[in-house]
Amino acid sequence: MIIVEDDFTRFHTVWEIELLKNEVQDLNRAMKALKREVRTLSRSFLNFSTQDREISSGIFAFLSDKVSCLVDEISYLKNQIWRLTSQIHVLATKINGEDATGGAYIDGVVGE
Repeated sequence: MIIVEDDFTRFHTVWEIELLKNEVQDLNRAMKALKREVRTLSRSFLNFSTQDREISSGIFAFLSDKVSCLVDEISYLKNQIWRLTSQIHVLATKINGEDATGGAYIDGVVGE
């Protein structure tokens, strides 16, 4: 019966890792889309500044705020990706039976 429980736990952990990997991929896609939007806004800003030297301060402020918000979102997504990647590492370590230092992983306790 222990073998069945271990197999079930391993299966569940692998399944959880796959879900986390999918979430990381989704976050990476979202981050790439945000980066494209930042590039587009940056190009728009450059076009305004070179084409029309009398650009209104409102448009300038809007573009600056939008880029700033997008950069903040990208930073947030990077932190989420790091957190999920750490969770994946912990789960993979659990499956492999060792911690990052090479100690044995037994019943949730990391030993040397």
